[in-house]
Amino acid sequence: MQSPMDPAPIFPPSLSILHLNPPSSTEPLDPSDFRPLNSRYDAQISVLGSKLQKKLEDAEVFLVGFGALGYEFLKNLALMGISCGNQGKLTVTDDDVIEKSNLCRQFLFRDWNIGQAKSTVAASVASSINPHLHIEAMQDRVGLEIPQS
Repeated sequence: MQSPMDPAPIFPPSLSILHLNPPSSTEPLDPSDFRPLNSRYDAQISVLGSKLQKKLEDAEVFLVGFGALGYEFLKNLALMGISCGNQGKLTVTDDDVIEKSNLCRQFLFRDWNIGQAKSTVAASVASSINPHLHIEAMQDRVGLEIPQS
């Protein structure tokens, strides 16, 4: 199991990298940028503006690990339209498979998913949440191998 925010003491804290390139806060705001477009993202557009929504849709995102937080992140990315634009891409990876014990902790899994790759099932469910999502599932491990003592 791989989760970037796993609080279990047997796993050391992950090396996490977060890079944000926010738009300048000195740019003047255009009120027309916040008008509804009759889309599923109108509530966000009314707060963030259509220019920022377009950037979110065209974002390239890499999400590692599907513990309880990973699935919440994935669900929210899909609902917000992140990586749903023509240039957008969401790549997800987890090297683990679904076990019966996962069913009570993650809402995306069902009985028939036991034994399947977490990332593949997660990508499929995220695509059903938002069919415009450009998502690629991988089963690669990211990070250092930790020897078991």
